[in-house]
Amino acid sequence: MEIIGIEPTTSCIGALGFMKPYAERKLQGQFMTSGLLAHEYLPILQMIFTVIIISVSWILALLAIATANMRYIFMFFWLLLSLALWLVIAAIFNFIFDIELGKAIKNVIYDVNIGGYSITYKDAIDETVGKRLSMLGYLCWLIPVLAFGLAKGSEMAFANMFSSVGHAFSGAAGAASGAASDRSAPGGHSLF
Repeated sequence: MEIIGIEPTTSCIGALGFMKPYAERKLQGQFMTSGLLAHEYLPILQMIFTVIIISVSWILALLAIATANMRYIFMFFWLLLSLALWLVIAAIFNFIFDIELGKAIKNVIYDVNIGGYSITYKDAIDETVGKRLSMLGYLCWLIPVLAFGLAKGSEMAFANMFSSVGHAFSGAAGAASGAASDRSAPGGHSLF
């Protein structure tokens, strides 16, 4: 992708050479940690939400009868629908992850022109798969938000989802530029 209007000058080439790998490592570490936590805690959270929603169903039924308002019944069905969509979206994500990992591995294999898998290029394949898995693991946290957004038809849920993804990238970029600035402090090596 070409960004128009941003051209590095010779004075900032060193800084860019430092910041991009730094930001990638920071982002990959954040994604990897988030993916590991998602793997452990998302099933527990789904179980807790299921128990809570089923447990309060009789309270919602009583509120609907007492207030003669069907809003509580509809809320219960929206919550049940979001729980059902959670599993469907997780299956769709799993399918997308399988396709993405397959393409990534194929690209690495044919980029190094080996025509097939070789133990010699294991590190390149591991790095590519690690990057993809960490990003995809991070995206697993979006499953509950996406499920509720689809069940409720809420644009706010989708805005929240896109905002959280953008926040991760801007956080890593900010940390990298901060690290480059710190290196130009007294006693450090100036990158600018």
